[in-house]
Amino acid sequence: MRSVSAMCSSSLMLSRMAQVTAVWCALIALLFSIRPALAVHPLTVDDADTVAAGHLQLNAGWQFTDFTRASHHALAVNPVLGLTPRGEFGATFGGQWLAEKGDDEPTAHASGMTDLTLATKWRLWQTASERFRVAARLDLKLPTASEADGLGTGHTDLGGVVIATGTWGRTSLDWNFGYTANAIAEGGTTDDFWFAGQAVRHELSQRWTLLGEVYALLPTGGGDTETHVFFSGGAQFKVRENLLISALVGSAGGSESPNFTSQLGFTWEF
Repeated sequence: MRSVSAMCSSSLMLSRMAQVTAVWCALIALLFSIRPALAVHPLTVDDADTVAAGHLQLNAGWQFTDFTRASHHALAVNPVLGLTPRGEFGATFGGQWLAEKGDDEPTAHASGMTDLTLATKWRLWQTASERFRVAARLDLKLPTASEADGLGTGHTDLGGVVIATGTWGRTSLDWNFGYTANAIAEGGTTDDFWFAGQAVRHELSQRWTLLGEVYALLPTGGGDTETHVFFSGGAQFKVRENLLISALVGSAGGSESPNFTSQLGFTWEF
């Protein structure tokens, strides 16, 4: 059993961690949000396709993020149900673990649930050949993660993304542009941000696909946050027609951004 002083020190460290990684916590909804298309999980940049009507798609995976003095692990599950030929609905939830090392203090640990994210995506338009598609997605993040332990912001956030996908032969490009209103119950736009990203997917063979993405989080200008740019790349292996395994590694640029990110996940469609 830890002493009172040790627990207070840990609490203070985690409080500082919550401040240092405030941007990261605000982006949990994005990094663990709906990645519903079978071809792109676990990319953050989404594509314009939806799960087939009446089908259930299960995305799950592990994500590791390394900051200069902290590390973050998360296991997330994302079931997505195809509602119609053009629409789907899903949820993302899981567990997370956070550790932070101070200069002359013991490592502080915290663990608990992630925030719960609900999302729905709808295909808006497509060409006759379906080479080019446009969709829109709405995300609602509910604060189920502990704000006191630095695992979440403690606020409800609402976001929307416009998605375009173009396919040429074995190569597909995805473009995303969206806006997230943080702490919607409190009003104001101080912590809101724009989201812009692009992903590329190239099929090397019937089983292997290369994945890459870059996306930016652009503050609206009222807060203290800075622009953060994330980039990652990896590969996806098709075990069978309805089962995929994916791995990504990446990094980010910007003050207090993570130094290294990695993801390992699978997608299974029923």
